[in-house]
Amino acid sequence: MKVGVMQRVKEPNEQLLLILLNIIHNISRHDDGVDALNSFNAINVIKEYQSYNKDDFLCSMILALLSTPEEIKNDRKRMNNVLDQLLEIVYDASLSSDY
Repeated sequence: MKVGVMQRVKEPNEQLLLILLNIIHNISRHDDGVDALNSFNAINVIKEYQSYNKDDFLCSMILALLSTPEEIKNDRKRMNNVLDQLLEIVYDASLSSDY
């Protein structure tokens, strides 16, 4: 019987979850890391977490890195949401005096 990540962590705090997501993101940026994460069914774990935090951009980026091009093409809604978020970040950065 599989136990979900959210059930294993008694009371996850946001800082701990953000640290874990950043580690997963860094691992998923490498081909061997993608293979390892996918062997542990990471896509479903990230989707489970994302169901609690619908607007989480980091989760969307992780899912994009772990997915095949065919999976990304077939999920138009998710692809459009990620592109919208990317454009919003670029636009906000262009308005900032630091950039």
